[in-house]
Amino acid sequence: MKSISLLVAFCLVIVCASCGPDLPDDVQEAYNLLPGELDFNYDVKPILSDKCFACHGPDAKKRKADLRLDIAEEAYRALGKSGDYHAIVPGNTSKSTAVSRILSHDPEMVMPTPESHLSLTVAEKATLIKWIEDGAEYQPHWSFIKPEKRDAPDVKDENWVKNSIDNYVLQKLEAKGIAPTERASKETLIRRASFDLRGLPPTLAEIDRFVADQSPNAYEKMLDQFLASPAYGERMATDWLDVARYTDSDGYLDDKHRDVSPWRDWVIQAFNKNMSYQQFVTWQLAGDLVKHKNKESVLATTFNRLHRKNSEAGIIYEEYRVDYVADRANTLGKAFLGLTVECARCHDHKYDPISQKDYYRMFGFFNSTNEIGTAVYGPDQTPGPSLLLTDKKNESVIDFIKTKIADTEQNLNRIQKVVSVQKDAKEVLADLSKGLAQSTVAYYSFDKMTPVKDKIFKTDEANHPANTLEIKEPLFKPGRRGNALFINEFTTAALPNKLGWHEHTVPFSTSLSVFPDTFYKDVSVFVHAEDDRLGLKGYSLLLKDNKLRFVIAHSWPQNAIELVAKRPLPIRKWSDVSITYDGSGRADGVHIYVNGLPIAVDVLGKAVYKSILFEPDIHTYGFRGFQLGVVGKIITFENGGIDELRLFDKEMSALEILHLYSAKASTKGISLKPSLVNEHYALQRKIADPNYAELRIWRDSLTNVLDRIPEIMVMGDLPKPRKTFVLNRGVYDSPTDEVQPAALKSVLPYTDKYPKNRLGLTQWLFDKENPLTARVIVNRIWAMHFGQGIVKTPDDFGNQGALPINPGLLDYLATSFVESGWDMKQLHRQIMLSATYQ
Repeated sequence: MKSISLLVAFCLVIVCASCGPDLPDDVQEAYNLLPGELDFNYDVKPILSDKCFACHGPDAKKRKADLRLDIAEEAYRALGKSGDYHAIVPGNTSKSTAVSRILSHDPEMVMPTPESHLSLTVAEKATLIKWIEDGAEYQPHWSFIKPEKRDAPDVKDENWVKNSIDNYVLQKLEAKGIAPTERASKETLIRRASFDLRGLPPTLAEIDRFVADQSPNAYEKMLDQFLASPAYGERMATDWLDVARYTDSDGYLDDKHRDVSPWRDWVIQAFNKNMSYQQFVTWQLAGDLVKHKNKESVLATTFNRLHRKNSEAGIIYEEYRVDYVADRANTLGKAFLGLTVECARCHDHKYDPISQKDYYRMFGFFNSTNEIGTAVYGPDQTPGPSLLLTDKKNESVIDFIKTKIADTEQNLNRIQKVVSVQKDAKEVLADLSKGLAQSTVAYYSFDKMTPVKDKIFKTDEANHPANTLEIKEPLFKPGRRGNALFINEFTTAALPNKLGWHEHTVPFSTSLSVFPDTFYKDVSVFVHAEDDRLGLKGYSLLLKDNKLRFVIAHSWPQNAIELVAKRPLPIRKWSDVSITYDGSGRADGVHIYVNGLPIAVDVLGKAVYKSILFEPDIHTYGFRGFQLGVVGKIITFENGGIDELRLFDKEMSALEILHLYSAKASTKGISLKPSLVNEHYALQRKIADPNYAELRIWRDSLTNVLDRIPEIMVMGDLPKPRKTFVLNRGVYDSPTDEVQPAALKSVLPYTDKYPKNRLGLTQWLFDKENPLTARVIVNRIWAMHFGQGIVKTPDDFGNQGALPINPGLLDYLATSFVESGWDMKQLHRQIMLSATYQ
């Protein structure tokens, strides 16, 4: 029997030897020192991630030899054109070419390649060989596995344990034969707790009181006092402001100051009120979308706007807008998921299972913010979307004034009620002509422009005092009626100073004839405003894809009225354009007419509520009033023509606009549409009523109040979401495939139960199946108390991040935190009441 046993043992040795290569002595020596059973996540995966995934990992574009080693099925797959070899054959090192490659000394064969500047240590080679020999078993990445609450491990010294945290810590210590340190003295303990919870040393009185207190719960009472201190919120906020990339300036060349301290104060208050972490995060990511949103929930969303902002004159707005959206996606990854998602902006992540498509799906949650790529660089200008920081006192004043405005408007509407007008066409036409003449404040036909002095030209419209123009590089040629002004690359035309200067509370109308020479993507026809870098403050008429676009703004795009015509103007044809405005500050108070008839428009900005008048400031560049041609960054209406420009000091009726276009057309309108006549005279009665002047006073009063109230950047999405595309190499103007908003499927699938907006994103973050959200925050809190997290890389729980030094403890804290209702103060108490802390 003994000889048979020896024979079997000998055969086993022969079989085993035939299954694997002869190992070099140093590798064999390292192999012999390995534990009997390897853990994939702790022993093997760090090697693959550091030394292999760059060429054989998730990034398809950088993958070599069509070999992927981060997924088991791909690692086991047959390779080569004939499928005649395998990188890894579980349990068979002889057939696993990966083994021969890592042991090779041939520069053409060895892996990693010399060009990669990576190499495997002897111990790493031995580990990979043993892992393949043992079956090459893969496991999901540790942080993507949902934490499960388990019974605390047994320990020998039960008397040392104060709560379950201590079981996890003591088990590790006992396994290494290390005894816990002695409990800190009371003086040390109160100092440690005070710095951890308040960021301040304890006072002498607090120390004396704690040392003298011999009650069993003296320490617990002291913790509760510190947690109730206002300084607790400030201490917690210091760490959170770092996570949120908080700063008080824009961060680029001009580095304009910005005051976002109200958001900082909200963070402090949220911690002091012990707002649940779930609500704390939900409001910051989507407080503008929550049910029953309020000023506080919207203010919290400033979190998303704390990235750097550029206001330099030469930037491409869309390029920087894309950068801002990417910053929000990157911050989401670091702050709440502990992942370096930004690597996937330009290509599939090299180390973690995050594809470029996944990145832009997450990017899509933040892509519909109603903003532009510049920092709106004017006095008291806040890049929209923004929130008025009102208090109870000014809210009361605002409500009072708004009530007065509503009551006055109601009185005027009763007066303006349409009644039948008994006038013949001749009388009506006479009234129209008289009304137009009386309300005209400027008229430029451009037919006969006489040079007066350098760049100054005079019109032949002697009946109007405003009959001069300052024109640079003028070009006059046949237009709508007689000659017209045509715009070349350098043409500028400025009306006399203060002409057309008025607040948004003042009714006015403008008309002109427009000749588009070609298809214009985005050009100015006239502006009485600062350039878009300064928020288009004032009012402007532009062409966007040859569609009329009219803007009245304090700070575009939020604090603004913006209307865009549904149909473009015809090319190389004159169109008579008229705009009327009632001074209400609302988009429904604006009407646009083409060739005497109202046109359909899309409303992109509904209201302007602060002053539109120019204010000299260190950030503004002077103001030239009503201008035609080149203005700031807005591209000129090159080769286009402008004719028959008129400014009026009142809101004009539809009948007046028709008459302005053609007396013959208005005569026909009078006979065919009596309603036009009735509405015209109703408007005149309204204008003549004393309530009309009173309404202007109340609107000015509201503007004066609102002008003094500061604003802060918050979130607010466009009515229609922007489309999101994967950007080739992350470049803003290189869109490829369109994607829909969704979170990282490798962490947790984003199913239809979540809305495709930022609120849905928060639901995904706090889904009970999400493995990362709780782990990431409890790790940060642990680091706050002990100087280092259970995971040493708090922003990276991915393949390149550190492994948890005590995974059981991390999962225990994460599951307990969720069970507590995401209670931050309870998490502090749990940690600080442990023997580990004391």
